[in-house]
Amino acid sequence: MNNKRHFKRNLIIVMFIMLSIIGILITISFHLAQTKSCNSCPIVFKPKSEDLSKIDNYLNKGYYELAEEKLKQAIKDNPNDADLYFKYATMLEYQKRYNDAAKYYEKYITLKPPTLDILIPLSLIYDKQKQYKQAQKHLKDALKIAPNSDVANNNLCWVLSEDKQYNEALPYCQKALKISPGSSYIIDSMGYVLVGLNKIDEAIDYYNQAISIDPDIAEYHRHLGDAYLLKKENKKALQHYKKALELEPNGEYVEEVKQKIKTIGE
Repeated sequence: MNNKRHFKRNLIIVMFIMLSIIGILITISFHLAQTKSCNSCPIVFKPKSEDLSKIDNYLNKGYYELAEEKLKQAIKDNPNDADLYFKYATMLEYQKRYNDAAKYYEKYITLKPPTLDILIPLSLIYDKQKQYKQAQKHLKDALKIAPNSDVANNNLCWVLSEDKQYNEALPYCQKALKISPGSSYIIDSMGYVLVGLNKIDEAIDYYNQAISIDPDIAEYHRHLGDAYLLKKENKKALQHYKKALELEPNGEYVEEVKQKIKTIGE
């Protein structure tokens, strides 16, 4: 009787082992079949958390060459990871490598639905490169997402103005100002558009408003100086050009302002 029990128990164990082996073989066959039917499927390697941590550490410490090396490798291993492209683009933008930054922001947009956080910086890059049509396109896309964004409306107004499309720019500035009536940079943009429309006195009023809100912004003084210069009020123009230089002695427009001061004469 005991022998029969042992025999049954051993038989059950053998059957269990055989079923397990069959199960494993079926699983392997299934995965092999999937592999054969999906030769073109991408193999995804998620970047290790320690690699991402190293990249962030390098970026925080300003070790951009090391960060770039790691980012390039991570992107090579994970070509569909949108966040890696975003991280790389922001680093490139900080380094003023605008062409490369734009390329990686654009790649991000192909992988993820665009947001204001992407579209607005990307439009600013194109604006800096005087690629106004590209900048306008991304800002219009931003306004489809957030039509009441004061930043997107103002920036589109500004970019259109730089492209000398003053009549098209004006409604965007007006809308931005309606959304944020106390914003000095939007008020300054309104002044810039009005100068383009040859409404100099109105522009001067807006520039003065902007300066009354934020008196230490060199750009506002420079714009007001330009407006006074158009009216041939050279003393007032000179006053604001000097103030612009005082506030921003190493800024982007320093040489231009110095030349204007020299032209006016003291």
